[in-house]
Amino acid sequence: MTTTPTEFFTDQTIQSLTKARIVSKYFKAWAKILGDRARKRNETIRYVDLFAGRGCYGDGTPSTPLLILQHVIDTPELHDLFLSRFNDADRETALALEQAILGLPNLGSLKHQPKIHCMEVNDRIAEWYEAKNYVATLTFIDPFGYAGLSARLIQATLKDDGSECVFFFNFNRVNAAIDNDCVEEHVKRLFDAADAGSMREELKGLNPYQREEAVVKKLAEVIKRKHAKHVLDFRFLNDEGNRTSHYLIFATKKPLGAKIMKDIMAKESSWTEGGTPGFECSPKPKQASIFDCIDPVPELAEELLTAFAGKTLTVAEVYFQHGLERPQTPGQYKDALKRLEAEEKVTAKPPACARRDDTMADHVEIQFPPKGV
Repeated sequence: MTTTPTEFFTDQTIQSLTKARIVSKYFKAWAKILGDRARKRNETIRYVDLFAGRGCYGDGTPSTPLLILQHVIDTPELHDLFLSRFNDADRETALALEQAILGLPNLGSLKHQPKIHCMEVNDRIAEWYEAKNYVATLTFIDPFGYAGLSARLIQATLKDDGSECVFFFNFNRVNAAIDNDCVEEHVKRLFDAADAGSMREELKGLNPYQREEAVVKKLAEVIKRKHAKHVLDFRFLNDEGNRTSHYLIFATKKPLGAKIMKDIMAKESSWTEGGTPGFECSPKPKQASIFDCIDPVPELAEELLTAFAGKTLTVAEVYFQHGLERPQTPGQYKDALKRLEAEEKVTAKPPACARRDDTMADHVEIQFPPKGV
């Protein structure tokens, strides 16, 4: 589906606001880390938005392209090393975006001016990424539907060192398309041909919740087959707050990138349950549940005993190896380890009595007993 100008003349919703905040917050962290590296190596970094839109919503609120560029303008150390490409397949929309970008104060302070393109997103774009080695690139793919989005494209954006991808996954439309023979090719492109066929069979008989979980899990599996090591998802509900609309999905090779994005997504969550972020944006308040009172730490502690039996790791290593794609927070992992130490089920070095205020710093070593001990 091609971006149409009309669809950008609406006011910004809570869903689109949250999505823009997540992407722009992550860009700031990514640009700081990769920018420092690029400066030392005399290199550049790049941001690419393949479905960029007009730059502003109907109420004048800036969308992601302007938020990204404004941050770069406000950060002098990025001025000489930042490259950017913005694309939209609709010519009128691309022209409106160009005017919005040109209207940014002090845009001329950037050594490399933004490039605006008007082209369809298809395999040619994937070929462009695959053709040669590029500088570290953060790619944002935000189509209205699913046309143009493919496993090949997502995997290609992750090829180069320091490169990561954030993309919009319209679950509502993809879910309907999976069983629709008329759009079978789109589904095959997104999940790979072999997986699309087997997935149809796997989904038969599942209830809606199980089906959604299976589809998102399958997508993550496909992405991880090439380049990606970690895939995180953030769920968006519809305006009524009773059904999934879409997901924002993040793919990276780097554990640090996954940790930073998880922290951002956790803070943008509309609710928590037992202290665990929901990784979900809902326009409607979540009703109180009995699960809100359940402490997840005891169960997590037992899982860690099994997962790391016979091993010695630092607190940071425990979280990076076990927690990056799980909803529990770093604080909950530390609480679980302190609980195990207090129950004498693990040994910590230094022990609690030698640590200030019984804290559990990242460098503390945890020795897990072998299974059955």
